[in-house]
Parts: sequence; C-alpha cells; structure tokens
Amino acid sequence: MRLGGPVFVEFEDPDGWIRALKAEGYRAGTCPVGHDASAELIRAYRNAADAHDIVIAEVGAWSNPISPDERTRKAAVEHCKQQLELAERIGARCCVNIAGSRGEQWDGPHPDNFSEETFELIVDTVREIIDAVNPQRTFYALETMPWAFPDSADTYVALIKAINRKAFAVHLDPVNMISSPRIYYRNGEMIKDFLPSWDRSFVLAMRKISACPDN
Repeated sequence: MRLGGPVFVEFEDPDGWIRALKAEGYRAGTCPVGHDASAELIRAYRNAADAHDIVIAEVGAWSNPISPDERTRKAAVEHCKQQLELAERIGARCCVNIAGSRGEQWDGPHPDNFSEETFELIVDTVREIIDAVNPQRTFYALETMPWAFPDSADTYVALIKAINRKAFAVHLDPVNMISSPRIYYRNGEMIKDFLPSWDRSFVLAMRKISACPDN
C-alpha cells in the first residue's frame, strides 16, 4: 500500500514533480501531464517515476461519455480513448473516469442514470473505449458514484460481467457511496461488501485494482 495524491504546486519538469511528491511523503501520484504532451515529455515522466520508485496511480479522463448531447458524448469518448492511451504510454496503473450522467451536469444526478438503457449504454461505451486502445499494461476503470452506475459492489460485478474485457478494472472510492445515514453508520460493512470471496469474477477484477492514492 502506498500513500499518494496530486501535488498542488508549480513544477516545470519531472525532477520538480518528483521533489513535490517526496515533500509530501508520497510514493504514488496522479499523472502530471495530459495526452497532448509530447512523446519526449511523457517518456521523461515515466523514466523519472521508475527511477524514484513512484507509482503513477491514475490518468484522469473526467468527462461525460454518456451525455444526452451527442456532440458532448462523442468528444468525451474520444477524450477517454486518448487518456487511456496516455495511461498505457506513461505506465499508469489505470485510466479512470466516472460512467457519466444522462443529465446536463456531467457528474450530476438524473432519474435516467439507473435505467436499464443507461446500463447498456455504459457497457457499450466502455467496450468502445477499451477496444479502440487495446491496452496491455494498464486498465480502464469507473469510479464509484452515489447517483450513477457503479454505485455498489453488486452493480460493479454486473458491469464487470457485462463489459467482459480484461482491461476493465475496479476503482473503489467508498466515500462516494456514502449516500444515506444507514450507509454512513455502517460504512465498514459497505466496504467489506466490496472485498468478498463469493464471486470469482469480482475477486479477479480486484486483483487488478489500481494503486490509487486513496486505496
């Protein structure tokens, strides 16, 4: 287990990024560049991470690939593909996004977020993203959310089975699932529910879980 996170300071090069991480006592961090960075810069950050035993935990692909607006949706899907490719190139453990929302707010609640049609749309979208990149070393993952799939261990298992791609893995953010007083007071039970041995497919997926800063 590693402690890590983003660093909210200015740094101009990989050496500055490494110094900022070590100043916080981190051994893991989020990806410091985007997919539009040059091949040379991406390689430099990867080499610096390897040399200093820093895990690049995740590349964010924050967008709404299930937006009801087709232009927004297509742009988001393309962004996810580019960020997943970046994760593969820079050696990140995963590329992470949320599933999205059927509302105007990309990460907001909507009554259609839990419909069967939305579930199928998420499945098709994740498959498209993974199949376009075909990553061999990294994984695409969906952050758990309180008002969109996956919102529980059971819905994550359902997505794993439906998506049926080796490059799809689990990104567990238990805080995002504390959405009621009952779950708040029983949050330990909720977290344990994510770590059972009763479903082999889920256990296999958990073995691929990214070394994210909050794990």
